[in-house]
Amino acid sequence: TKSLLTAGRDRVVGVWDLKAMKIAHSIPIFDTIEGIALVAPLAEEPVGKKGKGAAAVEPKEATARDLEFVTAGEKGALKRWKVGTGKCLVTEDAKHGCAYEQLLATHGSTTLLGVTIDQSLLFQDPATLKTKKQMVGHNDEVIDC
Repeated sequence: TKSLLTAGRDRVVGVWDLKAMKIAHSIPIFDTIEGIALVAPLAEEPVGKKGKGAAAVEPKEATARDLEFVTAGEKGALKRWKVGTGKCLVTEDAKHGCAYEQLLATHGSTTLLGVTIDQSLLFQDPATLKTKKQMVGHNDEVIDC
């Protein structure tokens, strides 16, 4: 099925079924959402024997319930969520002290890019939500990297 995630300052993420053109379900976030990004699901450990003779596992087609997303709250905290269960999987409290203006996932969901209100760019690991790199800028000029 084709799905769409919507979020806003109402502290709720809506999961839309685009075929039926209605909200399939809502996920309460309990924080004002400043940014949202769809990310690849965290890898699960394969079940069974490892090594020689282990059976190959066919990848299954992802459904809307398998999707995961990251939200950036108004206080700068990042949270990773599972669409199917509505559970928060990972939380990373703001260590940079600024709220987000935008949150983007790079192609392939290998990095999250957060833009803060103080014009800093934060490159974060989508699995752990830890900051990998920070570019500090002001008035459209990068001053440190």
